[in-house]
Amino acid sequence: MKVSLIQMESLSDKQANLTAVQRLVDEAVERDRPQLVVFPEHFAFREYNPDRRRAGAETVGQGVIFETLRSMAVRHRLWVHGGSFCEKGDGCYHN
Repeated sequence: MKVSLIQMESLSDKQANLTAVQRLVDEAVERDRPQLVVFPEHFAFREYNPDRRRAGAETVGQGVIFETLRSMAVRHRLWVHGGSFCEKGDGCYHN
């Protein structure tokens, strides 16, 4: 199995991070043809302010982070491991 490990500098701008994610996956697929792409912790949204981090949290299986990863997996026919992101559920937040 060929795996591409993507390292990136994540910012507090979720859309800019996800745009970079798509570009990096496109490049990895073109160059390496992996079956699995792996992203680091907090790849989609790195925020140190607790209120802004909670505001950017998403429900697992929903939201722009999940949809971006899902669409890349389908388009490129590969597995994607999204590292981690701030999840909301049951009134609390998880990494």
